[in-house]
Amino acid sequence: SDDDRDKMLLQLEQECLDVYRRKVDQASSSRARLLQQLANSKSELTRLLSSLGELSISGVIVPDKTTGTIKEQLAATSPFLEQLCRKKEKRVKEFADVQLQIQTIRGEIAGTLQVGDHLEMPHVNEDDLSMKKLNEFLFELQALQKEKVGTDSIVCFAQELALFC
Repeated sequence: SDDDRDKMLLQLEQECLDVYRRKVDQASSSRARLLQQLANSKSELTRLLSSLGELSISGVIVPDKTTGTIKEQLAATSPFLEQLCRKKEKRVKEFADVQLQIQTIRGEIAGTLQVGDHLEMPHVNEDDLSMKKLNEFLFELQALQKEKVGTDSIVCFAQELALFC
């Protein structure tokens, strides 16, 4: 009958609308997730660049890609994030090595550490991994090395003097 047919068409139309709404909701959720990932990536890029004290990576300006699909924007950001993460790891290791040398020499000068003794790797403040800060540590290390050489010379001279007495 016409009534049954109309009811069936109405029911089919409603089912189609329900499927369409679910698909639109899924697409909206997916888009929101991708936008959140993109925002997180950009935030991480900014944080890493700030931590490293740089505005660019190896002279290449980080793209501020705001055109194209969200996936394309994420894809454009990913290589820079990976490169910065590697650079950060390398810089953290450099800082730890220099700080360990500083602690070792301080301990040797103070007499609390014997030559050849080992200390634990120091904690590195990852908020400031700039070359300026690394150079400050290197300058401090050089000053301590000069002081240690002077101290070692005095100790050596005193030991030689004691041998003659």
